[in-house]
Amino acid sequence: MRTPGRLIPHLALGTLTVLAVGAIVLSLVQSTPIAPRQLKLAAANTLAVKSVSLDETIGQVVNGRLANLRTEVERYEAPGRLEAISGSEAELVIGGRLYVTTDGGRTWRLVNRAVDSARGVSLLMAPLRLLERGTHVVASRGQQQFSFSVPVGELVHTLGLGVSSPGTSPPARVTAVVTTSGEFVSTVTSNFDVNGAHYQLTDHYSDFDRLPALVAPAVGGP
Repeated sequence: MRTPGRLIPHLALGTLTVLAVGAIVLSLVQSTPIAPRQLKLAAANTLAVKSVSLDETIGQVVNGRLANLRTEVERYEAPGRLEAISGSEAELVIGGRLYVTTDGGRTWRLVNRAVDSARGVSLLMAPLRLLERGTHVVASRGQQQFSFSVPVGELVHTLGLGVSSPGTSPPARVTAVVTTSGEFVSTVTSNFDVNGAHYQLTDHYSDFDRLPALVAPAVGGP
């Protein structure tokens, strides 16, 4: 016959198991959801880089087909060196000076006007700031793809898209999809409607801290 003393270790083990499970459940209930934390961390890591490239494309759906409105490649080197390339045209800001080319970089000219490089940096990083404020964050595909919700008016204004107009009554919110590459944000894609037109915006970040130094070009040429 089993003596009462032999039951004590089993009862103690059972009690500890129940307490451990309860602590895990409580921690899960009380902890912040992991998807928003992962997304905000990736955004913070990308915002902290010393150099990065951004490929941005905005298109409009016309007769069921996506028509490209603008494609631009932007390069950033902290704290304020910027280059924006669209086709054969490019603008380069270094040391507060603005250099412009219209022939693919064969010749450059120096523009004699003030340049707000801080605004340029702000617009380049705006998609990352936007997702920092996003809500209803959902993760999928092995924690490498996320979706979040943001007011469409905030998206249009923050990103400086220039597709809004007075009297616009856009939907209250829009969902954007974010993919991450390692610890950085790779792509931010959003679809939204303004004035009855449907747009798609894609921002792709790359070359994290691996961008060749931006240098002032020779002014003039043949």
